[in-house]
Order: sequence, then structure tokens, then C-alpha cells
Amino acid sequence: IIIGTFLAGIYLVFIAGALIHPFILLVGGEQGFSQTMKVQMYAATPTLLFGWVPVMGIIGIVWSSIIMVVGLKECAGLSLIRSVLAVIVPIFLFASFFLIIIITIQSFTMFLNPIYWLT
Repeated sequence: IIIGTFLAGIYLVFIAGALIHPFILLVGGEQGFSQTMKVQMYAATPTLLFGWVPVMGIIGIVWSSIIMVVGLKECAGLSLIRSVLAVIVPIFLFASFFLIIIITIQSFTMFLNPIYWLT
């Protein structure tokens, strides 16, 4: 399970880099996709190393976010505010998307439950 989780984390680094790159371009990033992937690889390292340790996993996620913001500032030629936006906006959009899906699934399961019809 640990090895599978680690391998899934490595694959997710590539997916996250591909998903964040359009937002970097929207805020004015000057470099190409290879620079985005380079920053994403460096930023994912603390999470991949310490993500399996309970308390250190949270610290690794925070540290990865800091590395991502600073790396985008340096490698993509963004200001600090734009690099923070390039990291925060995709997280907010995808979290909102999944929250809407969870609420929709919950409402459908409540509606389809026969006990709900009796109340």
C-alpha cells in the first residue's frame, strides 16, 4: 500500500503540473511547461517524503505550497501575489467542483432513500 501510494503521488505530480500550468499562463507566466513541471517536481518532494508520517505530512504539504509559490515567482517570472494566485485559484476551483459533486450525490441518495419519503 505504501509503495502504491508513493507511485500514485508521483503520477499526480504530473497531473497537477498539467492542471496548474494554464493558471500560470493566465496570471502572466513567461516560461513554458517545462519550467512549471520543474517547479512542481521540486515542490512535491516534501509531500512525497513526509506525507506518510501523520504530523509531518501536514508540515510537508505546507512546505510544498511555500516551495511552489516561491518557485513560480523565480522560474515563471511572476510577482509574489500572482504566484500565490496561480496556486490558490486552482485549489479553490477543484475543491469547489468536488464539493458540488459530493452535495449532489448526497442529495440524490437522500431523495432515493424510501425512509426519506415517509418523513
